[in-house]
Amino acid sequence: MSGYALIYDKSGVDPFCLLETYKQINNLIDDRSYQAKYFSEAPNAINDSESNPVRLFVIPGGNYTQMAEELKPLAPRIRQLITEDGASYLGICAGAIAATCRPVLMYMNRLNKDSNPMQEMIEVDALKELMHLQLYSGNCCIFDVPQSLLYGTQQVKKVSSEIEQQPYPLYFSRGVFFPSAATESNSSPLLEYASYKFSGFYGLKETYNNIAPIAAVTQKAGNGRLLLSGVHPEISSEVVAKFSTNFSFQEEVKLNTISSLRGSKTAQVDTMRDYLNTLSIATKV
Repeated sequence: MSGYALIYDKSGVDPFCLLETYKQINNLIDDRSYQAKYFSEAPNAINDSESNPVRLFVIPGGNYTQMAEELKPLAPRIRQLITEDGASYLGICAGAIAATCRPVLMYMNRLNKDSNPMQEMIEVDALKELMHLQLYSGNCCIFDVPQSLLYGTQQVKKVSSEIEQQPYPLYFSRGVFFPSAATESNSSPLLEYASYKFSGFYGLKETYNNIAPIAAVTQKAGNGRLLLSGVHPEISSEVVAKFSTNFSFQEEVKLNTISSLRGSKTAQVDTMRDYLNTLSIATKV
């Protein structure tokens, strides 16, 4: 089937995430079947289900608080595009937040790397009133750790890999995780964070004890499929090198991030390729 891979580029989308997501997807998709386009280049494409339909709708990373208002009038059609027309949806970081029914900001007062960490997770309603696409049935939790930039990399590994896999780093910035991914209907965890395990109370009813938080999940959504990622396979060491910094501690984080990502370029591309293939978007051989 031919059609667009349409990448949302309106308010709130981070310029680096936008450009690199477009470039990576454009380089990977089978261009005999798909044409990568920015949403602003073809704003009526989501209403065209006949001549050149949208096969993949992508919302890259950014600031969802800024993104929500302009996305709001498009929400009914985007839901219809996925659940009725059978398109695929890829949400990275803020795009994952956009897709959920109820994202939750989790304030964590301790973040440890030891083998038996204990984190207290406190639910904050900062995002409750914003519009969401209501595509993913589970919860999308956003990290908020005091005195932490939450910018750098996270080690991830495949959940269902049949062979032992070494964790590899992907770019991470105030990213999300999916605590109920393993138990949601029609969903499958794809990646998990390898370095951290979170323990504590989520909301009032459920407790997650020593669960490796899920970094990427896919779920059937009506006639379509969605894939949500808390990590950024599109952001390479070369991209991070372009980030601006104002303070010495930020420069140190930047240099550490560049060093961490430098050796994982193939893994970054392979992760996005896996994402597209999971969404039944053909890639170049």
